[in-house]
Amino acid sequence: MPQFQYQIERSRKLTASTRITISEKKGVIVRAPFWVPEFSIRNFVEERSDWIMGQLARINKKKIQDKKYEEGELHLFFGKEYPLTFDHSTTPTRTQVSIFDEKIIVKIFSGHETEKKKSETKDAILRCDHLNENKILQSTAASYLMPFVSKQLSDPNGIFMGVNAYNNSLVFIDPFTSRNNNINIFGVSGSGKSVTAKILMNRLFMRGIQIIVIDPEGEYVELARSLGGEVIQFSRENGINPFFIASSEENEILDHISTIKTFLKFFIPTHHYEGAILDECLIKLYDSGSPNFSNLLELLGEHQMRKDLSVLSTGSLRGVFNSERKLELTNDMIVLDLHDLKKDEKREPAMYLLTSLIWNLVNKNNDKKRMLFIDEAHKLLADPDVALFYRELVKQARKRNVGVVSVTQDVEDFLKNEYGKAIITNSETKILLKQSYATLTDIGTIYPMTDEEKTNLGHLGIGEVVLFREEEHTRLNIVVLPHEKSLVFTR
Repeated sequence: MPQFQYQIERSRKLTASTRITISEKKGVIVRAPFWVPEFSIRNFVEERSDWIMGQLARINKKKIQDKKYEEGELHLFFGKEYPLTFDHSTTPTRTQVSIFDEKIIVKIFSGHETEKKKSETKDAILRCDHLNENKILQSTAASYLMPFVSKQLSDPNGIFMGVNAYNNSLVFIDPFTSRNNNINIFGVSGSGKSVTAKILMNRLFMRGIQIIVIDPEGEYVELARSLGGEVIQFSRENGINPFFIASSEENEILDHISTIKTFLKFFIPTHHYEGAILDECLIKLYDSGSPNFSNLLELLGEHQMRKDLSVLSTGSLRGVFNSERKLELTNDMIVLDLHDLKKDEKREPAMYLLTSLIWNLVNKNNDKKRMLFIDEAHKLLADPDVALFYRELVKQARKRNVGVVSVTQDVEDFLKNEYGKAIITNSETKILLKQSYATLTDIGTIYPMTDEEKTNLGHLGIGEVVLFREEEHTRLNIVVLPHEKSLVFTR
């Protein structure tokens, strides 16, 4: 049965059709031909009941808005209607409202004209505090009313990132104007991490900043080629010489030896590894002036580590890390493509080695702004020595005019690793895309958010992010500009 009453008006016209009219005075009128039975009319009305209810609601709303605020007029208060009555004062006074003897009493100056009287009465009723109860609201509770409150994020010389989801302001950021230049991009698979990273790469590249990318999956190869960049692919046919160092200074050679030791640990079982012996052999190797795998294996003699490392020289990994190719950073867009290194046992040491070599190279010339993007960055946390190097790289990046962009879907690896936490806290700009529900509790321990904000992280759509920067955070919708679509949507 409909939740409203209606009247039926019959028409004698043979061509008449059944229709409904709704007015404030007459209510719901159903006009139907005389030959239409009542059950058909009833079905006709029930099928349109939602529309009728909507029209009646609009009429009732208009009635409320059209109150005349006159003596005896009924007004709703806490679900009950009370008549309006006036207590006129001969002296000018502030209009006041009270409830007494089942009436709404308005004390008002009698000298007001009709429109002024109506306006004063309406304002007084709307602002009247009939409950007269005050409570202290704690800041934690108040924060739920305004979950994302922040100043406008706009660096004057920054790159365009997107639109603030709460005030529609444009968001611009310049990584090189904050306390450090580092950025985190964290999100589950399919949330838009790669697209966000490509947007950053493209817009920073257009500002003259050199872009260097460690790319385990070949995600950024097409972008680099489209922008005239250099793609350095790694495989057995296209390897790298890990022993090469351009400098002849002793301190720099010793630092490089430390890098090689950590790199070689990836291929030596723990129960075979002897750091002191390996260190001694590497020093002799560089003192000889001919650092290469063959000479290193000869210096190791009959030690078990020789058999373990032979896989790099003559075994299944020959050519990958036993090549004459030297790493140079001459192009303004360089992607180091590790896609052909199919197994993680090859990719993880390659990621560490390349990051270390890049780090040594950028130390030579720090007047140029550079951004080093590390995709699948969680893999650098697998080994404690590598994780320590990664943390120091992030902490010292600003001194070398470099920003480190850590991109990963495994934020949990960062949150449960002390070095990982240090990397997060030493990254001034943090971009959080959709997160898995399992990590929301851990995320709250390092990112300053309310429970409501943490819950929202699990519901973000593609391209929706929470941006943390300089102790502020806000919801942001990443915007891909029309001319960028062919660049960022390449896979």
